[in-house]
Amino acid sequence: MTEPTVQKLEQALREGFSVEMACHVSGISRSTYYSHVDNDPEFMNKMELAKNWVTERAKQVLAQAVESGDLKAAQWWLERKARAEFAPNPPAQSKSDIDPFQKYEPNWIDRAYKALQTE
Repeated sequence: MTEPTVQKLEQALREGFSVEMACHVSGISRSTYYSHVDNDPEFMNKMELAKNWVTERAKQVLAQAVESGDLKAAQWWLERKARAEFAPNPPAQSKSDIDPFQKYEPNWIDRAYKALQTE
């Protein structure tokens, strides 16, 4: 793959294009792209950095907005990064977080066992 093609891919990915669209604008097939990703670690690293660049830049912009006192940016950040405390609708508990016995009083098993023994 030529250096100009690699540069086109990097630029397209940095701008948030999908791999499919980046390949299209760079004039290569997706199979060529993935072949290079699989066989060239340096190429793979360049492409991963390019794909992540816009996300990292967005984080920087958001952090700068929070730092400058932007209340909406701070609220947005907290709703996503401290969801349990600040999200309007906290995330649902996963099944592993739920205690199946939490709705019962302490020692309910002992009382239930004793009740069964007296029947």
